[in-house]
Amino acid sequence: MSRVGAHGVWIGAVLLYGTVHSLSGTHVAMLAAVVSLAAVSRTTRDLVVSLLPIVLFLWIYDLMVIFQERAWHVVVVEPVYRLEQTLFGWMTAQPGDLGPVDWFRDHHHIVLDGLGGLWYLTHVPAIILFALYLWGRSRGESTEEPSTRRRLDRLLWGFFAMSIVGLALQAWCPVAPPWYVEQFGFAPPGHPIEADPAGLARVDAQLGVAYFETIYSENAYIFGAIPSLHVASPVWLTLHVRHPVGRPLAWGFALAMAFFGVYLGHHYIVDVIAGAALAGAVYLPLAHTS
Repeated sequence: MSRVGAHGVWIGAVLLYGTVHSLSGTHVAMLAAVVSLAAVSRTTRDLVVSLLPIVLFLWIYDLMVIFQERAWHVVVVEPVYRLEQTLFGWMTAQPGDLGPVDWFRDHHHIVLDGLGGLWYLTHVPAIILFALYLWGRSRGESTEEPSTRRRLDRLLWGFFAMSIVGLALQAWCPVAPPWYVEQFGFAPPGHPIEADPAGLARVDAQLGVAYFETIYSENAYIFGAIPSLHVASPVWLTLHVRHPVGRPLAWGFALAMAFFGVYLGHHYIVDVIAGAALAGAVYLPLAHTS
């Protein structure tokens, strides 16, 4: 395909996207950055091509708003709550508790709240940073043995595939997070509500700024608790780290993300397990072909 033809395809794709979901300032800024980097040099163009799966994921995630209206009426609430209660309720002494989810609701500390707020924003940036590291290494590789380039492509395109599967599952079967039950009970809302920052509201209260409240109020999709992509992403990253020191650190990062998901009231433990299982299920076929 000629360069003119390729440009036409991309322009057509953006216009088609705009008919389905209005372009925001973030979309425009992302487009401007991509076009600018692609025009600067061959090196920056290669960077844009390498990071394309991340860009596509972010744009597709915004399309989840299309499924939100259906989710108001069919969201699964009580079955997941009861499953969590059955599997992990024994971990706390109070009868009827959910276990760690309920315990952390009543036992928390502002230092952990703040650290959790920072940690919880890094699930996709961590993938990008590792991708940039691999991309930098691949620049010095010979074309005959592009092993790092293959690792980079497997990391990012695999992440894209994993994320699309996760989003498809969330759209097909919307599941409410723990904070929803605390506020609304077991019935589907049946009408629009805004996402809640849950435990991160404590950080907003300490800062005196509605930072996390603003972020969560703009969520494209509220009922994406299962599988947890906040957990799937760092697990996916960890599975691609080979360094003997880096891999344990990456597992620590993933475990901390899982902990904060439960600690902050955004996920049940079963959500976390589902997110890790999603990453493993997508990774295993790729591992057998590497």
